[in-house]
Amino acid sequence: MLLVISDVAGLANLYAIGFVGAIAINLGATSTNFTLAMKTWERALMMSTCAVMTLIEITLIVDKPQARGFVISVIGIGLLLRALKMEQAEIIAPTPEQIPVSTIEGNEKGAILVAVTGLGKSFDFAIEETQNRKIPLYVLFIREQRVSTAWDSEREWYEDEGCRKVFDYVISKSSKNPISFL
Repeated sequence: MLLVISDVAGLANLYAIGFVGAIAINLGATSTNFTLAMKTWERALMMSTCAVMTLIEITLIVDKPQARGFVISVIGIGLLLRALKMEQAEIIAPTPEQIPVSTIEGNEKGAILVAVTGLGKSFDFAIEETQNRKIPLYVLFIREQRVSTAWDSEREWYEDEGCRKVFDYVISKSSKNPISFL
């Protein structure tokens, strides 16, 4: 940036538009996250400060064309790089030897299969539904990784911390219904 903009005022404009924008986004995201324990007056103060900062940001965007161009170019380049990266992503399918074989006993029509990468609301919903309906639950843990190595095909589920956490959580619910891990 120092090679493109040589005067301090121009650099200050770029700094101001980025700084004000970051504060506005942070205030907006925090004040609208209702899972955070905050008092009503704190949330209202944060929302009103976010509104003021957003108005200041809009004023900077309108009054400072050089800063506006900077913001648009940074966002544009970021979105372009993201799109290129998403296009390059490829799915690596496991070989048949790497796929664990699991036999599902019982009535498959009356069961729920939940595929998870971790604990979450959909997982809790599946556990609750199987308990209410008195049907089996099949838990498929998915480990996301870009490259599969020979070591991965030899690794057991209990060696994966995320997998252990999910399976321990299911076992702690101690349902009378059958639970199978896939």
